[in-house]
Amino acid sequence: MTTETIWRPDGNVVGLTDRPRLPRLGKIHLGIRKTSARGSEYPAATDFFVCPDVVKAVYGEKPRELDIVFPSDDVSRVAPVSWKSYTATRGKVCTGDGKRAIRLIDDEKLTAKPTQDDYDAAIVTADSKKVSWHEIVCPAKECVFAKRNLCKPVMNLMFLLPKVPGIGAYQLDTGSINSILDVRGGIELVMQLAGGRLAGIPLKLRLEPMEVISPDDQKKKLVWTLKLISPATLGKVLMAGERNLRELLMADEGPSRSVGLPELTDGREIPSPHEPEEDLFPHAVPNDSSLARQSGANDAAHAAQADRATEERVTAPTAPSAPKETDLQARAEELFAELNVPAKERQVFRNAHRGRAGDLVAFLEKQVEKRRK
Repeated sequence: MTTETIWRPDGNVVGLTDRPRLPRLGKIHLGIRKTSARGSEYPAATDFFVCPDVVKAVYGEKPRELDIVFPSDDVSRVAPVSWKSYTATRGKVCTGDGKRAIRLIDDEKLTAKPTQDDYDAAIVTADSKKVSWHEIVCPAKECVFAKRNLCKPVMNLMFLLPKVPGIGAYQLDTGSINSILDVRGGIELVMQLAGGRLAGIPLKLRLEPMEVISPDDQKKKLVWTLKLISPATLGKVLMAGERNLRELLMADEGPSRSVGLPELTDGREIPSPHEPEEDLFPHAVPNDSSLARQSGANDAAHAAQADRATEERVTAPTAPSAPKETDLQARAEELFAELNVPAKERQVFRNAHRGRAGDLVAFLEKQVEKRRK
């Protein structure tokens, strides 16, 4: 009598359990939410990191510096940057790299041989029935939506906090051009000095003041931007000879460092960034009944963000009765003409403010006021 060897599962699944993923422990923000005079919430930048309680327990209530390590050498996973646009009802509707983009399109509105303007006019809305993703040209800052602050470059930083309890990744989002350039430049420098290695190297993420020129009024203003700092001095690196930065820093950490940290991160997947980035796209995520009612808003609804951020300086109308819809539409056309907005772009804004002509007029009036200044 022979006994056949019968295969039995060992508790692992190829393509699933052989790709472990680091847990996501939380998000660190660069701003707080404030409420305007009208009761709408909007993000306001801070000069400190807004952290979960477990991080505050280590760094205090308002830290400006965090000790971090990246969990991978793949920059596209730990510091990805892309142009993004969201809506409240559809989530992400367009993302690109400055050359190519994919956009969620209302196929029923698309022409047989669509141009870039046709793709702009056919972007998906809440009422769209037949939709699909289309690969298109990404005009980057020349895109009609980017010009209206409806689409912006975003960096999602994914890192570990070795001094904070728990093993997993934290996420920090920024749309600051200066922060993106400085952090990515810092990563590139570290990798050059460390022989291409990034994972497990102790670094510091810092908020520092920077004077910039405001694009709105061309006046100087102070902003707080991200910097990626190495604890090692250039002199120590040069004196190290053939030793690279990673070896130098890990030696400086001494016996108290997190033993095995580089090995912990090797081969593990980084959690995908949590989207949308609520600090940068606050109106893409309905958080009260008024936003939830905006079911017809499309991508251009983000234009209201600039208005809402300054609502505390705006006095609400006191007229006894609201203007008629036809009067508001006529006023919008007058403002479109004064701003020299092309006909196709006008339709984009009408779709974005469908059923809310008063909001559209308020937005256009504010653009006219800025131009006159």
